[in-house]
Amino acid sequence: MANLLRLAACLSLSVSLNSFAVPVFPDGGIHLGPFETVSLNAQTHMQNYIIDFDQTTPFYFTDSGDDRSHYGSNENYYITFYSNAGLRFWVDGNSFNYFDFEEFTYSQYDRLGFQVGQTDELSLENFQTSPSSTSETPINWLQTSSVYSPSWSSNFDGSRFNNSRSMNGWIFPSNNLRAENLGHNEGEALDLYFSVIRFYFSSDSSKEDRGWFFSVYPLEIGSPVPLPAGILLFLSGLIGLGVIRLR
Repeated sequence: MANLLRLAACLSLSVSLNSFAVPVFPDGGIHLGPFETVSLNAQTHMQNYIIDFDQTTPFYFTDSGDDRSHYGSNENYYITFYSNAGLRFWVDGNSFNYFDFEEFTYSQYDRLGFQVGQTDELSLENFQTSPSSTSETPINWLQTSSVYSPSWSSNFDGSRFNNSRSMNGWIFPSNNLRAENLGHNEGEALDLYFSVIRFYFSSDSSKEDRGWFFSVYPLEIGSPVPLPAGILLFLSGLIGLGVIRLR
């Protein structure tokens, strides 16, 4: 019994330490300052950006067309943000923040998606696809893809955008209106409690739209970081076994 409780305590400590892991900022990473704008384009492709200022001021993240202009055709870029405690993305579709891509019911030819991790790029996984990158509250309005490796594919995992297999994913819907149809609430930010966040954008050779413009705020140190669900169940099971043994 004592050994069982010691194991539970050790696992609990290990999970706690891992959940608040300090990110390994990459050598040569670019430090972003407040109110700076980062556009995902050929110049910033594959770049690492470090956000280490306080949480009261934002930076701005946009597509290659910058503010309000359309992205280009045949783009295939990625960019990585490192922060101490995660980032808050204002994506609410007001006159300032938005996302807007080529819209189809059965395909997502132009798509912005992201992976998350807690320490470095080796920890990256598609958001909401594994215990280590699962949100405490599922974000149902993000889309999935039938291909799980970046930059994914134009096909949803389900038959159409609002199929249950096409939701709770890691790719932005075609626009804010579709996100609302899938469950996004007006004025709701996207909080990502992860130290490493990598965005991938892919466009085809046809119609281009406005892309995206996000205001991004660092989250405070000590913000809650979601624990892997399997670990929580395992720990609760150990505790339950301990109670039964005592009885």
